[in-house]
Amino acid sequence: MPRAKSAAVSENKPADDTARALDLERLEQLPGFYVARTDQDVRRVIRSVLARHNLTRKEFALMILVDANPGVSLGQLGEALDIAGPNIAVLVDRLAKRGLVESQRSTSDGRVRQLFVTTRGGAALRRTETAIHEAENRIFNALSPAERRQLRQLLEKVRTTANRIGSS
Repeated sequence: MPRAKSAAVSENKPADDTARALDLERLEQLPGFYVARTDQDVRRVIRSVLARHNLTRKEFALMILVDANPGVSLGQLGEALDIAGPNIAVLVDRLAKRGLVESQRSTSDGRVRQLFVTTRGGAALRRTETAIHEAENRIFNALSPAERRQLRQLLEKVRTTANRIGSS
């Protein structure tokens, strides 16, 4: 019996299967497939840029939020970035050891650590942010400014729907 299966498989197999293009039709019917593939490709480019600046995506996102929200708490950052408390603390400690962020105890509640980007961190963030913008402009240069806005709106709509489905 197994022999007949093998014969059937080999009968359907082209003589040179490396020369045949894959049939992607079923995958092409799934918008989520394109989102995932695009995400992988964009992440690869962004990771490469961040690696040259010695940062991870999470570190970069955290520094942007701290820079835009001086005095933000670990809890607020964890919630915004969807990172658990212990993990956000490790991330912050790693950046603090490199002199990129600093934490201070809140004067109103000593249990709360407030975060600030250091002068050194601010300079590193500006260089990295410039490089990220340049990379994204190369990635998205085929889209007009209106198409970029539309893409962002459509992705936000999909994200909102996915979050609603995921939480029900």
